[in-house]
Amino acid sequence: MEWIQLWAGITFAAQNGDAEGLLTAAAAGGLHLSDIVPRPGGFSARCAAWHYRKLAALARRRRVRLRIQKRQGLFFCIRPLLRRRGLWAGCLVFLPLLLWLQGFVWFVEPVGLTPGQQARAAVVLWEAGLFPGNAVTQEKLAAGEYALLQSGEFSWASLNFMKGKLVAEAAAAKPVPDIAAGTLHGLRARVSGTVVRTNLVSGTMLVVPGQAVEAGQGLIGTARAERDGTLIFQPAAGSVRAQFEWENEQDIALL
Repeated sequence: MEWIQLWAGITFAAQNGDAEGLLTAAAAGGLHLSDIVPRPGGFSARCAAWHYRKLAALARRRRVRLRIQKRQGLFFCIRPLLRRRGLWAGCLVFLPLLLWLQGFVWFVEPVGLTPGQQARAAVVLWEAGLFPGNAVTQEKLAAGEYALLQSGEFSWASLNFMKGKLVAEAAAAKPVPDIAAGTLHGLRARVSGTVVRTNLVSGTMLVVPGQAVEAGQGLIGTARAERDGTLIFQPAAGSVRAQFEWENEQDIALL
């Protein structure tokens, strides 16, 4: 079978009349016939479906009776579907609808989260309007990331959305250090005096040389602020040199 007949080919039988003249006329008219087999009173052959009408016109002139034996090819497989207007109308409606629905959340794929964290993250995202069946916007994605960070359970969060799939990535927040819990309050002055020199190793220096300090006043704090106002906690370490006045009274016995 020729490749052109894989799309639409017809096997037919020619009976009675001038069958030999039909073969000659078909060849002269450029109608290619294949698999020609002599039969009693005629022959059988194959041709492309779009050549059959011209071949039938030549057969009528020579009083040859044509009878289709088999239709084959992809065209005849899908031909019944082509006649169903409702099916094609449904496809025309379904494809734009499918593209439109890609802007909605179909499912959420958590990455790097335990089952418990997934459940709590789902609640946070639900409150931010990110759940299956709801439309997604960049504002909602930004609000969802901020809500995950504000929950206090995650130190980092990222939301990516593509074609109905919402990928939620997050990293669990580390336990808050003791210095941030209030158990350590930095370095404080034990007595009143005037600061002479400072040397900061870690934390935040709260005084400057020449500044007068009172007893109990903070010298080095345990937190420093980033540009966006976020507090970064660090242990207070360093040295502060100061001068102070000291008086002492003693009773000494005279010999």
